[in-house]
Amino acid sequence: MLLLVVVVVAMSTGESDAVRGANRFAAAWARSDYAAMHAQLTDRARRLFPRAAFEAAYRRAAATATLERVTPGKAHDADDGAAVPVTLRTHVFGRVRGRLEMKMSGSSVKWSPRLVFPALRRGELLTRRSDPPRRAAIVSRDGEPIVSGPATSRTPTTVGAAIAGEMERGRTAAARSAVYARGFPHAWPV
Repeated sequence: MLLLVVVVVAMSTGESDAVRGANRFAAAWARSDYAAMHAQLTDRARRLFPRAAFEAAYRRAAATATLERVTPGKAHDADDGAAVPVTLRTHVFGRVRGRLEMKMSGSSVKWSPRLVFPALRRGELLTRRSDPPRRAAIVSRDGEPIVSGPATSRTPTTVGAAIAGEMERGRTAAARSAVYARGFPHAWPV
């Protein structure tokens, strides 16, 4: 009798283990809770992708995509696991919608690096090429140039030298990463 009750309760939820696991994984991604995400991986995936490497892969993808927020939908059963519709809000690309196809073992994720962004195929990396627009001359109220030239080598006039700052590549890796996360190349002068 108890077994019958357990089976009826399990069937009434309507969710498979794969769907429950995928929903938990996606919810943790929305919170940037990489520890919770990593804990949901299969034992094999955790051995292949230690937490530091796993987290670094998500942070690199987030910077490349200029990711601001992940909003997952409800997972559903799919081939070999579950699929979760996601909406990614990015600084440069606006809203990006996709589907995260996860291979599952029960409620555990058979993780691979393609899961850092929807629609990546095996062996693909998320990349971006940034071509920021040319910077215009900075002029005074009366139209006289204060600073001109390309962003990589701005030249202030005599008057401009007293009030204009300097543009240079970020001095630290963190500064260059912050520029990249805003959509510019790593070495872009700021």
